[in-house]
Amino acid sequence: MIGLRIKEERIKKGLSQEELSKIVSVTQQAVNKWEHGKSHPDLETIKTLASLFNCSTDYLLNRTEERRPATLVQEELTKYTTKESQENFPFLTDLFLKVPDLTEDEKDYLYDHVEFLIQQIFKKRQRAKEKISQ
Repeated sequence: MIGLRIKEERIKKGLSQEELSKIVSVTQQAVNKWEHGKSHPDLETIKTLASLFNCSTDYLLNRTEERRPATLVQEELTKYTTKESQENFPFLTDLFLKVPDLTEDEKDYLYDHVEFLIQQIFKKRQRAKEKISQ
């Protein structure tokens, strides 16, 4: 049951029902209902929870016992950034998790700017390497 997994993961993160409700933009009563099997989160909220808890949606839904880290944010980042960028800037994932309810336009805006800045950093490093090798 998804409610039990949500409760387990919430407790592991040291979050109260109220804190979790604020993070995923629902009421505390909604979280309580999930945890007691009286209702279920919608698909977008399940994705957000998986990202927050760093597990797969399948794990949350009890389809597997394997936690596999959530890839929601990584998939989003992959659309706009290179693999090298993700490996060198893992803090970006943390940044995007701080605002789980971004609209698609807001995501695009952030991704475009982050990608630009990352590319500028790589270009600057490349120029510095070229100067050293001369």
